[in-house]
Amino acid sequence: MPGEGVVAQVIVEPEYVEALEGIEVSSHVIVVGWLHQAGHDPAGSGSTRRHTAGPPRGAFATRCPGRPNPVSITTARLITRTGAELHFDRLDLVDGTPIVDLKPYIPGEDSVFCATRERRLPHAPSSPVVLAGFLEPILERHLGPDARAREARVALLAVLRAIARFGVDPRSRGLRVAVNQIGVATDALMALTGATFCSGRLTATPGEATLCFRFALGGEELTLVDAGLDESLLAESPLLVDAALREVH
Repeated sequence: MPGEGVVAQVIVEPEYVEALEGIEVSSHVIVVGWLHQAGHDPAGSGSTRRHTAGPPRGAFATRCPGRPNPVSITTARLITRTGAELHFDRLDLVDGTPIVDLKPYIPGEDSVFCATRERRLPHAPSSPVVLAGFLEPILERHLGPDARAREARVALLAVLRAIARFGVDPRSRGLRVAVNQIGVATDALMALTGATFCSGRLTATPGEATLCFRFALGGEELTLVDAGLDESLLAESPLLVDAALREVH
């Protein structure tokens, strides 16, 4: 199952259909599943070494399916409801996964944008395709339909380029970002990096019409300018990360 999930539908048993009343007022739903193929692993309460080069971590410190009780929690966008069927844009569950519960996602209460997670290992190098698979859903959850806008796509490619250059997580507290426009690109950077104005990690100064990003980590900087790639191509593969941006020295 890819990390970003796939288009899916949840079919509710007849005796619980009445419990769906009013679910359509929520754009997103928290789907609680039972990872039936993962099995029950009492030993999952202990520690495990997820990476040979890193320290051990307990099951409660990971998202791995092998745990004392194989419960999954996914926040998914509800496309439509047809009777007992709920159609979601993506779920990270295999076909036939039993659903334990459904809860409305409540903006403000369930969203903790300022949350952080420190790495205990150096950032593992990954291809733009793999990284984009994790970052694109984040962008969509933050921006909605605007995630497909040109400025958002260019911002995504810029962040992918910065990750490759600096070898850090995009939400690393040492990574600072700047953009010369205030709008979709600014929101996209906030979504992808967790940077905010009040934290001092984000700077947005309206300037020239050509979109420009500046990333800084320690004493190293990376400045990228929108190369003007055709908009239809920007919506395609993240492999365009090099062609879409021009580095300025």
